[in-house]
Amino acid sequence: MIRASNPGERIGRSSNWGTLGVPGDPGLARLLHVVETDVAILRHGHYQPGAHVPLHRHDNPSLVYGVGGPCTEINASTEVIRRRLTFLPRDHRHALEYEGPTHVLAIEIPRTSLRGSRRNRIPSELTPLPATLYDRVWRVLLGIAGQAPPAEIRASLRDLVEASIRCLVKPTCPLAATLIDELHQHWRDVPSVAHLARKHSLSRQYLCRTFKKATGVTLQRYGLLLRLDNARGLLWGSDASIADVAAQTGFADQSHLTRGLAAHSAWTPLRLRWLAPCSKEFLRSLKGGRMGAIAGVHRPTLGASAAAAHLPPLQG
Repeated sequence: MIRASNPGERIGRSSNWGTLGVPGDPGLARLLHVVETDVAILRHGHYQPGAHVPLHRHDNPSLVYGVGGPCTEINASTEVIRRRLTFLPRDHRHALEYEGPTHVLAIEIPRTSLRGSRRNRIPSELTPLPATLYDRVWRVLLGIAGQAPPAEIRASLRDLVEASIRCLVKPTCPLAATLIDELHQHWRDVPSVAHLARKHSLSRQYLCRTFKKATGVTLQRYGLLLRLDNARGLLWGSDASIADVAAQTGFADQSHLTRGLAAHSAWTPLRLRWLAPCSKEFLRSLKGGRMGAIAGVHRPTLGASAAAAHLPPLQG
């Protein structure tokens, strides 16, 4: 079943926030989509600056992807600044503070989906996941926003969950994990292979070979995945021009960014921006009925006040 909440309507405490946690101030949050399948339950929420989610517990393991922020996770002992895609184990307890506008995709994985020995190999602590999974996240998100056939959305969601589980149960390579952390910290200006080799006192050949064996991509490719993901985040939720987004994410110009996105994922910047659930274009399309109905998808009719609603810019 695929259900879409009214993008112009704020959701109160009675709504099914599930893994996202019920916001402390419903006026600062919206529940945009809920997707229920045999492999996972997905919820897509949007939070404005100052939104707070009180302490809550996860009944099942979850994948959480956030665009925007910053968002600070608070638990009993520490505060954690989270990476974009993170695995949260069952019984994980936390509260959340949103300092900037943020889209959050929470995917709850029932234990019945963890078959065989994989169930015992799933980490028992919060675990950041690599950027090699980000394309799969966007395939799900854009499929829902673009009203793809339900079977296609379910297949994309299953692919994301399965790929994430494979990453979680795979033995960790300490060198690759260290390099990934460095690339995430310096994604705007990715260190060269020569610089990383000197820093770690290793040959360039060994460094590249180890990283690709652990991640399936080269260091340069991983850096590109990070820049493309940050560009998608800005296009999805900010008012920055495409040229500005290109400049902020390390592309030479708008054409360079357009070619990169189109070649990498077949989604142009204009297409991404048009499908953003909180954009004026998206709300107008729903009000005007220009997006055809799909079996299993429910979108309530927008009233005049809801159609005019527009969330503030989202930072990448």
